[in-house]
Amino acid sequence: AEAEAAEAARREKKAAAARRVEAARAERKAKEAEEARRREAAEADAAEAVRRAKAAEARRRVEAARAERKKREAAEAAAAEAEVAAAAADAAAQATAAGDLPPPPPSPPPPPAEQELLRGRGRMDRRRGSMECPEAAAARAGSTAAGPSLLPPPPPPPPPPPPPLPQSSVSDDDGDDPFGTSTRSSAFSPPRPFGSSTPSPPSPSSPASPHMSHVSAAGSSTLSTLGPSASQTGSDRGAPDAPSAAQAVRAAAA
Repeated sequence: AEAEAAEAARREKKAAAARRVEAARAERKAKEAEEARRREAAEADAAEAVRRAKAAEARRRVEAARAERKKREAAEAAAAEAEVAAAAADAAAQATAAGDLPPPPPSPPPPPAEQELLRGRGRMDRRRGSMECPEAAAARAGSTAAGPSLLPPPPPPPPPPPPPLPQSSVSDDDGDDPFGTSTRSSAFSPPRPFGSSTPSPPSPSSPASPHMSHVSAAGSSTLSTLGPSASQTGSDRGAPDAPSAAQAVRAAAA
C-alpha cells in the first residue's frame, strides 16, 4: 500500500510538472504571437508612412513641374509678344521713313438711330435741291466725308450780295403797257432774290392813267408786308425810291 501511494504521488508530481510545462509553452507561444502582431503592425505603419511620404514627394514634384511649365509658357508668350511688338515697331518705322503709311482701320458702321438720321438728312438734302449755295454744299460734303455725326447740319451761309447796278430807267412809251408802270433798265440786270430790290419809279414824262389810283392802292396794300421801303414805293409812284436795306448792303460791299 505504501508503494502504491508513493507511485501515485510520483505520478501526480509528474502530471503537475507536465501541466506547468504546457502552460509555460502556451504562454510563450502567446507572447510570440503578440510580438509578431505588434511587429507586423509596426511594419505596416512604417510602410504606410513611406508610401505617404512617397506620394507627397510625387505631388510636390508634379506641382513643381506644373509651375515650371507655366512659368516657361508665360516667358515664351512674353517673348513672342515682344517680338511681334518689335516687328510692328520696325515695320511702322520703315513705313514712316519710306513715307508709305498703312491705311487706317475701317470705322465701324453707325448705329441704327444714326443711320435713320443720315437717311432723313439725305431726303432733306434732295428736297432742298438747288436752294443751297455751292459753298455750303461743298462744306456739307466735306463734313459728311469726314465722318457721320448726330448733330444737325449747320445752316448755309447767306449768298454774297450782287454788285450794285445803275438805277437809270427808260419809260415804256410804245403803248404795250396800259398802265405805263413798266420800266426798262439801261443795263442788263440778272435775276435777283425775292425782296432784295425795289422796282424803279416811272419816269415823270410817262402819261398818267385813270387806273393809277387803284394800282397804287393795291400796290400799297400788297407791298405793306414787304417792308416800309416797298410800301412807300408802291404808294408814292411819283417820288423817288428810298434806299432799302439790300441796296445799303450792296453799297457797303461795293
